[in-house]
Amino acid sequence: MLSRRFSCACLLVAVAASAQAVLPPNDAKQVSRFFDAIAEADSLPCRVEPVHPFLDFAFRFEAGYYIACPLNVFEGKQSRVAIFLRLSPENGRSLILGETYSVPAVPASSRERLSKIKAELRTSGAFALGEGKYTAELLLADDRGRVFRKRWKITAELKRGEHSVSLNVPPQTVEAVTPASLEASRPQRDDGLRLTILLDAAPINPSATKLHAWDRTFLIQTVASLLRELPCSSVRLIAFNLDQQRELFREDDFDAAGIRRLAQALQQVELGT
Repeated sequence: MLSRRFSCACLLVAVAASAQAVLPPNDAKQVSRFFDAIAEADSLPCRVEPVHPFLDFAFRFEAGYYIACPLNVFEGKQSRVAIFLRLSPENGRSLILGETYSVPAVPASSRERLSKIKAELRTSGAFALGEGKYTAELLLADDRGRVFRKRWKITAELKRGEHSVSLNVPPQTVEAVTPASLEASRPQRDDGLRLTILLDAAPINPSATKLHAWDRTFLIQTVASLLRELPCSSVRLIAFNLDQQRELFREDDFDAAGIRRLAQALQQVELGT
């Protein structure tokens, strides 16, 4: 168990991003070794539901997953969880994505009830694909040395009536849904607009109750496109959920680097923290 805990501690250190991002080459090599080496039985009773590829508004295939873990496995204690996803094209280079989550502590007065309720910690992830066949491998590790793994196959192909679509991701290629290029510097002019963005952070599907990864991607891409196209002297961004009457994020001097901070705030909304 000591070696397992040490290994999982290394995994948590390897990913610094609290929003899903491509791992740097050195970290990706380290995490890839864990994918190949860990062969013991899973010690976290989580479950994964893959989301099949679909064409998004950026003319690329987007796929993903839902993941759920019983809340009582964390015993009400504050915990850190890392989720890694290795995506391997049938004929192409693998890509490893990683992100961390902070599981909040449950008040001591409520911990006894955790074993009696069926509450789950739920989140989701997404990634972009070109046409082709892929293998997805998910590895979840917490700061107590426990792990969960899942492996599944993916086929991304155009449907009847879609063959005239020109895709923006090459075949046999994997990308993060929010590439680093979205954080490129916005045009700034002293005589530019003083812009206030009011962002209703609501799911695309009106019947959905959570802000899933693909919803966050759409919102972030919309904001990033606006920043690229408009010359502004200053930008203020306020993200809120109109149905919940709740403010989620506010930044008075919002810039391109704020895209990552916005992504982190929206991620926490899905966790309900």
